[in-house]
Amino acid sequence: MERPRGQEPSAEGARVCYGRKSVVESQLRVEMPRRNKHASPKKAPASTTSTAFEPRHPALAATGCFALWIAILSIPMLSGAFLASPFNDQYSSGYAYRAWAAEWWKKLGHIPLWNPEIFGGMPFVGGMNGDVLYPTAWLRLVMPTHIAMNLGFVVHYVLAGLFTYWFLRRWRVSWTGAVVGGLAYQLAGVIGSYVSPGHDGKLFVTTMLYVTTALRAVSVFGNGSVCVLTTVSS
Repeated sequence: MERPRGQEPSAEGARVCYGRKSVVESQLRVEMPRRNKHASPKKAPASTTSTAFEPRHPALAATGCFALWIAILSIPMLSGAFLASPFNDQYSSGYAYRAWAAEWWKKLGHIPLWNPEIFGGMPFVGGMNGDVLYPTAWLRLVMPTHIAMNLGFVVHYVLAGLFTYWFLRRWRVSWTGAVVGGLAYQLAGVIGSYVSPGHDGKLFVTTMLYVTTALRAVSVFGNGSVCVLTTVSS
């Protein structure tokens, strides 16, 4: 029988329609994956950028690298030999001036200013005889002259590499690059040859090159900009 217009559906028909709707909704809930409201969003994978190698104690490790090669080259010193070649100025005059200065320094209690044994007497310090005013001269007061002179070479070769390393690190060079730079400087042909003719004075000046350069540099600003070097005047 045709249902008259405006007549509400029966209760039984409403239950049937509601039941079908519930079945459809339950199926959709089963098919749809459950979403955790408290789950954190997935993070993008971290970028795998390679970082420069640097040991735990960079300065100490760099010093060990610089001292290793100099110690190998200084093995003759362990047997009591003089590092300088026999055919150089150290044997003819340099060693004699230093040994005499150390002897009279101990006797007088101060640096000898006058040498009475040459030309009837002449100024010793004023005559620029050796490195009597240089800090390594103090070593000759507590050990033999030739050992002190050998240690002067060894110490300054190590410092040459270490000061170069320190200078390059101030320029934001990596640890490996700074160590390689220090080794290349201290073992360079010209610098490495200073020990054979006994040119310790040249080695002392060469060692201090990067220290004086760094001290004359403009300090690094807080924003990390590179320091600008000024001209090193001698």
